[in-house]
Amino acid sequence: EEESKQKEFIGASEFRRKIIFNAILEAQDRADKEAEEGYPTYSGPNADLSKELTEKYTAEVRAEYEISKDEQIDIGNEGITKGWAP
Repeated sequence: EEESKQKEFIGASEFRRKIIFNAILEAQDRADKEAEEGYPTYSGPNADLSKELTEKYTAEVRAEYEISKDEQIDIGNEGITKGWAP
């Protein structure tokens, strides 16, 4: 029942949600890498920059796949629960 609820809310096949999940992970990795380049140690500025870049890059993913922030969160949670991370 939970899975059908997710499909209904998200309106996308599991295959498409996996693609989006991986795009979200790539956006987060890109943000972390760029923040690390600017501030090599994990500190306040690094964490702030990482958060800012993560929001920017995940917003790009949301726009590309035409999903809301709530759908992004649901897909992220589903991917973690189902072990979709590479």
